[in-house]
This record gives sequence, C-alpha cells and structure tokens, in this order.
Amino acid sequence: MKTTLLFLSVFLSVNLFAQDSTFIDKRDGRIYKTVKIGEQEWMAENLAFVPDSGVFYYIDTNSFRYRDTTNLTKYGLMYDWETSKEVCPTGWHLPSNGEWSRLTKFLGGKEVAGLKMKSTYGWVDLGNGNGNGSNLSGFNALPGGRYARRTTPRCGILWPLVEPL
Repeated sequence: MKTTLLFLSVFLSVNLFAQDSTFIDKRDGRIYKTVKIGEQEWMAENLAFVPDSGVFYYIDTNSFRYRDTTNLTKYGLMYDWETSKEVCPTGWHLPSNGEWSRLTKFLGGKEVAGLKMKSTYGWVDLGNGNGNGSNLSGFNALPGGRYARRTTPRCGILWPLVEPL
C-alpha cells in the first residue's frame, strides 16, 4: 500500500531496512523518491506539487511564485489540512494511524522508530538528546514540517489521515 507523507523531505541513503525506487507525478512531471520499509511503500521526500490554493510559507500567495527555491527543493511545500487531503498524486494518500503503527512496529516500537526515521543531520537537539537520528530505515526525515517565521525548519510533523487538533 502506498502512503504519502506531505511534511517531509528526505533523500535516500544506504540503510538496513529499505528498498528505494522512484515515481513520476504525472501532474507536473516531478520525479519523487520512494522507500519500501517492511511491506509499506512511503514517499521519501516531501511533495512539491503546486495546487491552486492551500499552500503557505514557500509560496508568495499574492504572486503565487516561490519565495525560496532552496528550501522548496529541500523541504517541498507545506499545505493546509484540507489541501493536504486532496493534493496527493494518484495512487497515494495520507497515512492512516494504522499505517503509522505498522511502520513504527516494524522499526522496533515508538521508543526507537523516530531515531531510525530521522536524518543524520539538520535536527536541533533542544537539550533532551533528541537531535539527529540514525536513518537506519532509509526514511531520512528532515525537520521541515511546521510553519513558523524561520528560514530553517527545526521540527518535523507527520500528519496521519486524521484531522490534527
């Protein structure tokens, strides 16, 4: 089952669990990396498809031009909740809580899955020892999933197919 992660940009690396591949988004011709972890296939970089509305931070909504293509290339686009449910490429969707649970379980449980999914660079350790990860899964999650008036994201938020509170 294919699953879309909308607030993650990652680059594949050699790893212990994953098999990597690519697919082409027929809407704009962009090539995306994917990673198979266990029996699940995940997008391995953030979606960067530009819809008619529902995008912020990297897009100037007045002119609908990219504000910073460096961050766009690295982190993709950030969508509001309604747009995120509709913007996935054909055959892809936001992951359900069950899909997240299967991934977490396959990676050894919630205590260690995050470390195995996080990139080996880019994360800020806020004093709790929770900075960079090992990326043993090949997921290579970067901290690019929260809108804030910063040029460099410091955290990552992954949305399941359940509306966030």
